[in-house]
Amino acid sequence: MDFASLHEGYTEEAVRLALAACGAERRHVAALDERADARDYREALTRGIRELFIHGTGVGAFEGGRMVGYLGFWSGLNGQFGEVVGSYSPLHGNAFAGEPEKLASRLFQLAAEEMAGQGIGSYALTVYAHEAEVTRALALNGFGIRCADAIRLVDTPLSLLPQADDRWLFAELAPADAAEILPLKNKLIQHLRRSPVFFACEEEQEADFLDLCRKRQSRFFVARKAGTDAISGYMELTANGENFLTEAPDMMNICGAYLEESERGGGVFTGLLAHVLTTLKSEGVKRLGVDCETLNPTARYFWGKHFVDYTYSFCRRIDERAMRYL
Repeated sequence: MDFASLHEGYTEEAVRLALAACGAERRHVAALDERADARDYREALTRGIRELFIHGTGVGAFEGGRMVGYLGFWSGLNGQFGEVVGSYSPLHGNAFAGEPEKLASRLFQLAAEEMAGQGIGSYALTVYAHEAEVTRALALNGFGIRCADAIRLVDTPLSLLPQADDRWLFAELAPADAAEILPLKNKLIQHLRRSPVFFACEEEQEADFLDLCRKRQSRFFVARKAGTDAISGYMELTANGENFLTEAPDMMNICGAYLEESERGGGVFTGLLAHVLTTLKSEGVKRLGVDCETLNPTARYFWGKHFVDYTYSFCRRIDERAMRYL
């Protein structure tokens, strides 16, 4: 097997591998298989892979002159998982054929050897959830799962249906009222700072929060107690999520959610999710995605009841003292 640094000329071969990997995952996850043809993704994959191969770094594997795998990274990401320079391989940034476990391990070894020599100390990759051999290779190479993307069909009934409860009102918040969400958003940030998540994140200021909402064109769905104006929980939805699959025009994505601790366990959030699904169905949306920090058991257990994982993101931080010897 031969190995070579990635460049734009390898784009077409990489797209072939990426489409095959995508097709394999779609056979495991019914909600991904709603689209009629994997070629629908070719344009998005070609665009993303070409950009990565031009501006990123990585290694391709070849047998008989034919690409059988590749692993590309965006590097130079300051402050990724600590005070260290990091790197990230997105979902379209890697694909492994033939013997995926051996190939993924070897490509990471070669890519990391080069990047560690440049002072890169943190590595993250997103791969398909059902690539068992690849996930095994990453685990054996010291990676751990940090987050997941999950999906469901909008018109599929919830596995646990909410009970009718006239104590709660569910509605979409007007865009002009987005600032009402900020106290709950900062409670979410406080929650993520604590064990077992340990995120190093600052609370958001109103001007920055509203600016981000405008840029992402966020939609907020909220739960209020009947007879009050207080918002007890919310879900934030955007058109795009964390990977190229979420760019589909028939898909929306949950990118933030929180419910007051005192209200958990009573079916409130399931009721809010049911309202979201009903609203989206009336708009012709077919699929709903969510990205979930798997480090956060509260979120993991809730979303896991109603959604199916289709990606996992792994990360590894190497001991910066080891870079003294490179």
